[in-house]
Amino acid sequence: MQQANAAAAETQALTWLADLSLREKVGQLFMSHVHGHTSMHVPPWAAQRNLADFGVQDARELISTYHLGGVIYYKWAVNLVNPHQIARLSNDIQRETPTELFIAIDQENGRVDRLGTAFTQFPGALALGATEDPQHAHAVGRVVGKELKRVGINQIYAPVCDVLADSNNAVIGTRSFGSDPARVGAFAAANTLGLQQYVSAVAKHFPGHGATDIDSHTSLPTIQRDHDWSRWDLPPFLDAIRVGVDAIMTAHISVPALDPRGRPATLSRRILTDILRSELNYSGLIITDALDMGAIDSADQSHVVEAFQAGADLLMRPSNLPNAYDAVLRAVESGEIGEDRLHESVLRILRVKARRRILGGAPVDLAGISEAVAVPEHTTIARTIGHASVTLIKDDAGLLPLHAGRYTRVRVIATCDSPAFLVAKRLADKLASAGHPSAPTDLHHLPSLDDVKRLTRNVEPTDLIIAMTERAWIGERFGQRELVSALAGLNVPIIHVSLAEPFDITHLSPDLGTALCAYSASLPSVDALADILTGHHSPRGTLPVSMTNDSS
Repeated sequence: MQQANAAAAETQALTWLADLSLREKVGQLFMSHVHGHTSMHVPPWAAQRNLADFGVQDARELISTYHLGGVIYYKWAVNLVNPHQIARLSNDIQRETPTELFIAIDQENGRVDRLGTAFTQFPGALALGATEDPQHAHAVGRVVGKELKRVGINQIYAPVCDVLADSNNAVIGTRSFGSDPARVGAFAAANTLGLQQYVSAVAKHFPGHGATDIDSHTSLPTIQRDHDWSRWDLPPFLDAIRVGVDAIMTAHISVPALDPRGRPATLSRRILTDILRSELNYSGLIITDALDMGAIDSADQSHVVEAFQAGADLLMRPSNLPNAYDAVLRAVESGEIGEDRLHESVLRILRVKARRRILGGAPVDLAGISEAVAVPEHTTIARTIGHASVTLIKDDAGLLPLHAGRYTRVRVIATCDSPAFLVAKRLADKLASAGHPSAPTDLHHLPSLDDVKRLTRNVEPTDLIIAMTERAWIGERFGQRELVSALAGLNVPIIHVSLAEPFDITHLSPDLGTALCAYSASLPSVDALADILTGHHSPRGTLPVSMTNDSS
């Protein structure tokens, strides 16, 4: 049956390719954002931004002008208002083209959550890794894929295959399944299989973004030559390829051990063609990470052509789409890019669209969408994962579990960014309902030194403090460390909770005797934390990362 389906998809893709004009073939190579919650008649602000970015007013004009291969939805572009609106936008976009588009989203869950509370909320990848059960990753993939498909989104930029080999890596962090390559590979493979029951998955960021503390959104990271790439970064991608992941996304990183010229992987023929295509025998789609990121600077449109010549098939979000489109078109017309090379990439794109039944696909049924997302069956899975992931780092102080009546004045302090106060309030409410009168501290920003003085000087009478931090190990977030250290000096029992990576505890006062890691500020993680604090559940998670760097 699989062979028959593959043959039918190949025939459909070849038929579609034969009907495309040159301009349409070039357009298939591009993935773009677009502003607005509708495909046409957008509000003035959206029209102005589309005109500034693309020289067109709305999605309808963008697609007809550039014959796009795909669009990607973002909150900041106001594409993601509610499930019904998303489905209607998806339908309208697909009606604007004879060759249906990838409609993509960067929905990793946890820290990278584009969809919001109208959909099922899950903890991120690091929380999944803490469960030690890849079936949880499969279940998340299945639910997320099903909900995305219900609103017309057919491609997801997940799973993250990066191994968190550098504990100072802020750009990946909780987006990774952990620091053990075998664990990351098992979870990435399971997540891929779950997702691809409904949508097209994209494993990222090849050849691996986990062994650097530089953010490729702003600068070009370099992976040092003594880093053992084949041992640390390669295995998860091999696992994703083994289970048939549709696409792999490139990383804007330099790996001199793989390409002695030091070219960013996105622009490196050695990495994309010689290694990924030839040595690893990968025949699926290669998608670039966003080409407007600081590490790549596609304002120079030669970089767009170079990425394609290096082996990329789908070029995501060049900084100037009109110029990038024209640059690739000219390169094909001049022979700089051969027609056979163009056809290879377009056929790979059409092949995935055919296999996922995007080509010629039916529109989304707009009836009953709200009843198809965030349903009880799905939120139950999320709660189960929350309970399985929260990790007890230490309880030398013997504070857990909180026995009813033992603490009557609990202060819950979120020392991190807004909306962390909402997290603190939810946790305080949960504790209060379990017999531990609690109140949250209203802090809507990272604490300054003045905040530290104010909060410790004016702290209300309390017999227990629960201090929640988020990435306090990062240098510029020093106010969290200062506040928790000051609170630890108040001679009041204190429980520390990290809402992201577990590294915070290593940067805080050694006097903190009780510490947990929830890995996430998502609702399932916070609710699970409350249940564990009150003894309704025991902490079952294990640390999925090494607390030191050992990736050489």
